[in-house]
Amino acid sequence: MHAMESAALRYFREVAATGSVTRAGANLFVAPSAVSRQIRLLEDDLGVPLFTRGARGMTLTAAGHHVLEFATHTRQRAADLRAELDADRHGVRGHVVIATVEGPLSRYIPDALAALAPTHPDVRIDVRVAGSHDVGAAVAEGSAHLGFVFGPPTRSDIVTLRDQPLPLSLMVRPGHPLAGRPACSLRDLGDHPVALPGQHFGIRQEVDRACAETGTHLRINYEANSLALLRDIAVRTGTAIFMTAEDTAPELARGTLVRVPLTDRRLTATRLTLVKGLTPYSSPATRIVGDALLAAMNGSR
Repeated sequence: MHAMESAALRYFREVAATGSVTRAGANLFVAPSAVSRQIRLLEDDLGVPLFTRGARGMTLTAAGHHVLEFATHTRQRAADLRAELDADRHGVRGHVVIATVEGPLSRYIPDALAALAPTHPDVRIDVRVAGSHDVGAAVAEGSAHLGFVFGPPTRSDIVTLRDQPLPLSLMVRPGHPLAGRPACSLRDLGDHPVALPGQHFGIRQEVDRACAETGTHLRINYEANSLALLRDIAVRTGTAIFMTAEDTAPELARGTLVRVPLTDRRLTATRLTLVKGLTPYSSPATRIVGDALLAAMNGSR
């Protein structure tokens, strides 16, 4: 793949990743002077400095960040082209990374993997779980090919493939003062303690926006970056949580949590969104996995 990427861009990417010409040279098995020369040639060609040199190492300038985005997409495009040529010779194979919030783990992703397994055994799929913010960043930067985010994308460098309703509900333990209600609002929570995911999670962002719109102040007793832990907290302590029915399907089935529909419009209008990067080209493996995820979403209607 090196033949399809200039030495200047390859060395530039390594310096950006390590923050050091010396470490970049060691990783690339070339002399640091060769790395420095390629960086200078690239800066001279573009007419702008790409790095700030300081005691803490090499840090990207604003122009450097743009070049890194270009270099990352160029490398991914080359990998996709290689996969396309391999598919012509040997059938579809390749490596696809799906970054996702936790919700699709219970249904859409397993359904897609089950559909692909018999027909595309040579497609390797990595599933990486993160909050919506980090999922969007991974897809935009090219470290993930596809992603599921909660709510609409908050950045312009990713593309929506499909979205569908996935409303939030209040989930509480049986016996909670709000458990028997047909519905409730944020204001009804009053002084009842709640547990929320971290601020990089789409659920948290939607709850925070709804609180700001309604002038509601929640009593937050727990915060965690794991929905599984939040569900366990709700079951064990009686603390209220905000989640979708899919996120809490096992607990709802066992009766350890009950669902109370919310009346706040923002929280009932939330959606799950399948996204990809801005590049118009995707490898055959990425297209096949994307189609399987879309089919799984369509089958849930």
